[in-house]
Amino acid sequence: TLAVLPFTVASGDTLLKPLAFGLADLLMGDLSKSPELRLVERLQTNTMLRELNLVDEGLADPRQAPRVGRLVGARRLLIGDAARGAGGTVRLSARVVDVIAGTVQDLVSAEAPIDRIIDAEKALALLLFERLGITLTPAQRERVEQRQTVQLATLVAYGRGVQAEAKGDAAGATAAFEDAARLDAAFMATRTQVAATPAASSSQRASSLARVLDVTTQAVNAPIV
Repeated sequence: TLAVLPFTVASGDTLLKPLAFGLADLLMGDLSKSPELRLVERLQTNTMLRELNLVDEGLADPRQAPRVGRLVGARRLLIGDAARGAGGTVRLSARVVDVIAGTVQDLVSAEAPIDRIIDAEKALALLLFERLGITLTPAQRERVEQRQTVQLATLVAYGRGVQAEAKGDAAGATAAFEDAARLDAAFMATRTQVAATPAASSSQRASSLARVLDVTTQAVNAPIV
């Protein structure tokens, strides 16, 4: 069981901040291509990030990861960061923390020009599969390598939607996802979000939130082993 958190970004970088949310979400989708991993739903992760006031700050210290992983119900937690590199590049780095064993894997990184940042996300996904000891079939690898979009503006708009969703701003999320869909109608991840967001009734969202809070309460009150 794996939970993927948004990448942390240096404060003040208004371009990388939404990209950090969007790319982490796309990375979660790519990692779900292997049946050997069970990804924690973003609703549950978002609720816990809000409870811990980590939506904006992110999780940069691996020592905090076991607590967060336990609260979201994940055996492993993926934390990472996005940072500017030389010559207009962006470097994505990530590490996996084992919540039970308390071990932290070595950092893996991928870098690409900012206008091809999706290439860095794909390279990082493949490196993480390798680090986790998961061998992809040719068909699985092909699905992972498929670029949802190569347009930077689309990724930024999508990231704003994911960021707004993490903050509990449903209207802002829907507007941002629709912007991304207008910029690139073929962006499958965006089309899924736009279709799903308005369909969820308030009672469905309340029911989902209640389930998350119930799980959270059990985790908080459980004895530490």
